[in-house]
Amino acid sequence: MDMADFLWTYRFLYRNLNDLLARNRTLETHFKQIITHKVRFAHQLCEALVADQEMVATAEEIDVIATNMGLLPTYWLSYQ
Repeated sequence: MDMADFLWTYRFLYRNLNDLLARNRTLETHFKQIITHKVRFAHQLCEALVADQEMVATAEEIDVIATNMGLLPTYWLSYQ
């Protein structure tokens, strides 16, 4: 199961994500760790693409792209 399938399968969690996190401190703490891992993975992916000359980006641009890649899939359902 890839990330898109996972998010779609468990979309009920993401629809009220802010409310769930506000009500459960333990969940909030673990969720912050999940976001950190997502952003770190996206950062490594972008660095690999740059190293393979498949993408051109500065370190600052990679930081922004990785943050967006980590956050957008997480919060798009609650935005929608």
